[in-house]
Amino acid sequence: MDGIEFLKRVRASGDTVPFILFTGRGREEVAIQAINEGADFYIQKGGDPRSQFAELTHKIRTAVENHRTAEKIQSLNRLYSVLSATNRAMVRIRTKDECFSEICRVLVETGGFRMAWIGLADPERKTIRPVASAGHVEGYLDRIEISTEDVPRGRGPTGTAYREGRYTYTNDIAGDPSMALWREHALKRGYLAIAAFPFALGTKNAGLIALYASVTGFFDEEIVGLLDELAVDISFALKAIDEEADRRAAEESIRDLECREADLIDFLPDATFAIDRAGRIISWNRAIEEMTGVPAAEMLGRGDYEYAVPFYGHRRPILIDLTSESDEVIARSYEHIVRERGTLIADISLTLPTGEPVVLMGKAGPLYNRQGEIIGAIESIRDISERKRVEESLRESEGRFAAFMDRLPVAAFIKDAQFTNLFVNRHMEEIFGASKWVGRSVRELFPEDAAEKMIEDDRRTLEEGCRTAIESLVDKNGERRIFETHKFRIDRENKPPLIGGFAVDITDRKRAEDAVRESEEQYRNVVEDQTEFVCRFLPDGTHVFVNDAYCRYFGVNRDEILGHRFRPKIPAGDRERLDRFFASLTPEHPVDTIEQRIVMPDGAVHWQRWSDRAIFDRSGTIVEYQSVGRDITEQKETQAALEASEVRFREQYQNNPLAIFTWRHRDGDFVLVDCNRAAEILTGGRSRDCLGKTVSELYAHRSDLLSEIRECFPERTLISKELVSEHFLPGRLIHITAAFVPPDLIMVHMEDNTRRRQEEQALHENEQRLASIYNTVGDAIFQLAVEPDGQYRYTSVNSAFGRTTGLPSEFVIGRTVNEIVPEPSLSGILEKCRQAIEEKAVVSWEETSVYPLGKVTGEIRIAPIVDRAGTCTHLIGSIHDVTERKRAGDLARTAAQRLDTLLSNLYAGVLMVSEDGTIEQVNRAWCDLYALPDSPESLVGSTSEEMTNRILDVYASPSDALGRIRERVAEGSPVKGAEIALRDGRIAMGDYIPIVDVDGKRQGRIWHFQDITERKRGEEALRQANSKLKLLFHITRHDITNQLSVLMGYLTLLEEKLPDAESIDYFGKVMTAAERISAMLQFTKTYEEIGIEAPVWQDCRTLVETAKTQVPLAGVEVKNSLPAGTEVLADPLIVKVWYNLLEDSVRHGGEITTIRFSMRESGGDHLIVYEDDGVGVPADQKERIFERGFGKNTGFGLFLSREVLGMTGITIRETGRPGEGARFEVAIPKGQYRSAMRA
Repeated sequence: MDGIEFLKRVRASGDTVPFILFTGRGREEVAIQAINEGADFYIQKGGDPRSQFAELTHKIRTAVENHRTAEKIQSLNRLYSVLSATNRAMVRIRTKDECFSEICRVLVETGGFRMAWIGLADPERKTIRPVASAGHVEGYLDRIEISTEDVPRGRGPTGTAYREGRYTYTNDIAGDPSMALWREHALKRGYLAIAAFPFALGTKNAGLIALYASVTGFFDEEIVGLLDELAVDISFALKAIDEEADRRAAEESIRDLECREADLIDFLPDATFAIDRAGRIISWNRAIEEMTGVPAAEMLGRGDYEYAVPFYGHRRPILIDLTSESDEVIARSYEHIVRERGTLIADISLTLPTGEPVVLMGKAGPLYNRQGEIIGAIESIRDISERKRVEESLRESEGRFAAFMDRLPVAAFIKDAQFTNLFVNRHMEEIFGASKWVGRSVRELFPEDAAEKMIEDDRRTLEEGCRTAIESLVDKNGERRIFETHKFRIDRENKPPLIGGFAVDITDRKRAEDAVRESEEQYRNVVEDQTEFVCRFLPDGTHVFVNDAYCRYFGVNRDEILGHRFRPKIPAGDRERLDRFFASLTPEHPVDTIEQRIVMPDGAVHWQRWSDRAIFDRSGTIVEYQSVGRDITEQKETQAALEASEVRFREQYQNNPLAIFTWRHRDGDFVLVDCNRAAEILTGGRSRDCLGKTVSELYAHRSDLLSEIRECFPERTLISKELVSEHFLPGRLIHITAAFVPPDLIMVHMEDNTRRRQEEQALHENEQRLASIYNTVGDAIFQLAVEPDGQYRYTSVNSAFGRTTGLPSEFVIGRTVNEIVPEPSLSGILEKCRQAIEEKAVVSWEETSVYPLGKVTGEIRIAPIVDRAGTCTHLIGSIHDVTERKRAGDLARTAAQRLDTLLSNLYAGVLMVSEDGTIEQVNRAWCDLYALPDSPESLVGSTSEEMTNRILDVYASPSDALGRIRERVAEGSPVKGAEIALRDGRIAMGDYIPIVDVDGKRQGRIWHFQDITERKRGEEALRQANSKLKLLFHITRHDITNQLSVLMGYLTLLEEKLPDAESIDYFGKVMTAAERISAMLQFTKTYEEIGIEAPVWQDCRTLVETAKTQVPLAGVEVKNSLPAGTEVLADPLIVKVWYNLLEDSVRHGGEITTIRFSMRESGGDHLIVYEDDGVGVPADQKERIFERGFGKNTGFGLFLSREVLGMTGITIRETGRPGEGARFEVAIPKGQYRSAMRA
């Protein structure tokens, strides 16, 4: 390997080390090559050694200094790029982790550092914690632990930089004692120098950035100064990120607060709205939507007292507008006015626009912003109608309670916890005769023994909650009577409990119990005959009596029930209610009725109504229950159905999209009594204004309408007609349908048909347009019905469908996809249909299917059609036939692949350029020809002008070559076989071929160049050898001819001296042989050029025209039908072929009149056909005429013609019929023929 080659290898590896070539070669071209290949200096050996090596020393120092300076400049440029890139990153990035990672990445990738990492201070552990890194980390950060304290692990460059608050660096990790703890791991990873820069000290973001260089001595004051700026920038960036985060948090907090305030207002149980200072509604919560029936979307933003309309039916100031007015002004509209710290509270009784009377309590006040400024007002409205009614009811109830208690047939009382009477009813006074009961204790009213017993019962009542006792007391007449007293504790919130009670005189009941028992047997006989279920059971559920109806109903025997705790299964929801019901039965209220559900043995749920009586003993303890029940399931179901029907009717009536008006028959006329929401919306509220008016009032001039209704009403005939509205929708075309509802109602459905009529007309026109488009569009379109069983049935196809598939529409429509589409396409299409239905989206794909017309490749699109419920009912699809395009694309790709293969394997260089000068294709041979280092692919897309400038220097005469190139491009005419000399002595032969489209428009050009240097040299050597052989042959022929002439002369003289007959015969034969030798020599002269010259492209038509001029035709007409520009690659002597054919026809064809040249194709070859109308060639001589020496003349004409043609693979044969003229076919194989017109 010489110095130049070594230099090439060094520079090719990317190494920029200084290189000085010190060599004994002194040629100028060597020095130039060395400098061009990247040598810093070139020094030739020789001369005085001292000065020689002094110069070498100087050059070495200069080269090293230049190299270091370049590296320094490169490092600084990198750092400036780092600062720029990191600043951009810090402006763009909003998170610390992402910012740290990006800075480390830029420092390594742009700054060229071996490794970079960023760490944050951990105050608790007093260490630097790495948070981001880049470069050759290789686990280094897992092995180090940097302390922020003045300890061995804190005295390295990073710990020192953080602790002292200044940058620190070392340019020799291998020799710096401060790196002893980390040296081994650092050197193993290629770290030779380190610098650390603290940032954001004294803040929560305090940390540092550490950089490692792969060379010693990297850091100097200029570099670390730039990097220290980076640390300052990081401090500012972290501060900005924190401020931005705080700002976003504050904004988020404000948004959350606003959302919570809005949600709070929206979810307030009271109807609430707010207005701004201009009186526009800014809030309208859910409760007020429910109260008024007006959604917030219709109210928000409205002003001009719009908020009063839902309450009063018109615009007017309300409580929210009166907060600043005096109580006197407010009292004109409101009552119970109260002011609380700027808030106004008042009640108002009014009738809503719906006609419903209500009592509303309003609470209004100013609305403040966060600065305490008034920005509007807010009012909450509560419907207190029920509360007012309850208060009134309570007052009435208290009166009724007092009256009720006074009329009770039992003694009733209420006492406080000190056993002082607070209330006694009139019956108490009547029994015991005492007066002034209220305010006196039982000790004052009853004997001591009775009083103490009462007090003990009262205490236990307060403890237990309720108690029943049997008391024996003396009435005002001195008669002892027995009372069953029921006492209960009355709990009060934040107050001591009270004691309530009833004392029932059971003296007579006790007397009657015996009579009851006597009549019990009679009772049993009666209840057994009842259809109701009758039973008696103990408090623990043990049944003591059931009648037959009870047993039949539950399907059990009497023995299975009596003596057992039989209790039918009761649903959980009814069980608690039933327990409360039985607990409510008291001596004073022993009988009640309840409706409940039970679960029958077969699982069916039935409804029952029970009338239950609790039977108490003398002490007031329940001893037995008696129940009489019946099954009311059918009644309940009927009632529920009626209620549900009523609800559904009202919902359907109000939610019906059709406008409905209800008229009531009254005194021969019909009054508008109701209308639904759709009617109000349709009429814009005018229908409400007409409520209460009659048909006669509204349609006074339409007596025919009223007469028609009156005539139809008795017969309940349905009325349906279309007319122009006068009141509800003035001027609009409406359709009404009147249906009679017994006994006296007419329900009229009204529909505005104006737009529908217009839309029907537009729809009809649109359908006509769509039908026209549907059947004239080029793509096949079809519609499929989606059937429940997963089948897809054709419901419509357009005419293009039949043209594309060959299937007539009457064959397709009504059949399923499975019946029409063959496999394997069927499975794919079914899957695509399911995909379109599931995704509810258009699905596209390409599919090749076999139809009667053959294979069809189509771009298929299927779109789902869904109903209002979201169910896909149909699929609409289209098929765009791309069969030809697909086939053309495949052919184009194949042709392109073949062209690429051809170009890459051609020895000739090829350059293909578009009309605008863009290089579209270039092969490797082109790059090699012009010594271009680029790959062919990299040259594609550049311009021909750029290529021309790059290859001009290769030409021997660049300016001449450039002029010729531009001249050819400007002319646009093809050039064949142009030879161009290159600077290095090589010769290239090129073709320039314009590229035209089918319309003859030029689309680009092709340059085709081939290095023919070796061929030219071979041709020149061959030419010289042929020239020498020709000269030798010419001299030899000349000498033979001279000697033959002498021989023939002497033979003539000798013949004259030897006239005997036998000698004359011999001399004749010798003379004939001599003449033949002379003719042969003449022929060799004529054909001495055969095979000497290389085959060339020659115009056949021109060759015929040339041969015509060389043959005496004697009036024979030659018709030359060969196309102009038809060329064959043949020996230059091919003109002799046409000459020989013409001469043979004239010489041997007899009386010929016409000779014709024509061309046709046969089996891929081109045939030039030669025909005459002479006697033709005998069948046994068709091949012999091409033999050497055959014939009446020299016998070499056709023989040599075949040889001349055969040199380039062209053949000739005679195919005529004897007697009909000669016919020769010249077969030109592929590659030997071209048409200059096409080229």
